[in-house]
Amino acid sequence: MAEETKRTVDHGVRQRLRLKGRGFYGLGQHPGTFNYADREVTLVQRNGEIALPVLVSDGGVGIVWDVYSLSRVKVGRPEGGFATVDFQAEDVDGFVYYVIYGPDPKRVVSTYWKLTGEYLYCPGGPSATGSRRKGTRRSTNCSRWWLSSGGGRYP
Repeated sequence: MAEETKRTVDHGVRQRLRLKGRGFYGLGQHPGTFNYADREVTLVQRNGEIALPVLVSDGGVGIVWDVYSLSRVKVGRPEGGFATVDFQAEDVDGFVYYVIYGPDPKRVVSTYWKLTGEYLYCPGGPSATGSRRKGTRRSTNCSRWWLSSGGGRYP
């Protein structure tokens, strides 16, 4: 059985921020966790987990870390409408990060999309459930796109 062990980092960078908010979301997909307040997560790709170094607070602040190393994010327990966020990246001399101010979470995500590109919206796909405003997502025929991009071919 594989077991994860924490090791002492001899060469890395740590950052501590105090962010407005009570709920903290993002960081990819980690089973059993939606709000990262009072939690710690290791950002590493694993079976069943996806790492994404983006954290958005319900207080309208987003942080994007641009770093390519094993990283950890620890969000403290919110007190007085703020929480401490500790970020640690291993085996790097430094990293770049971006702060996005909303003033609300929806605007933070919208700004993130402007920086990185909008996500692909597929009609009839999982993103199509619920209500959506016209023009908020780029629509395409995903089956046709998938096949034309070579994604439908198997060896």
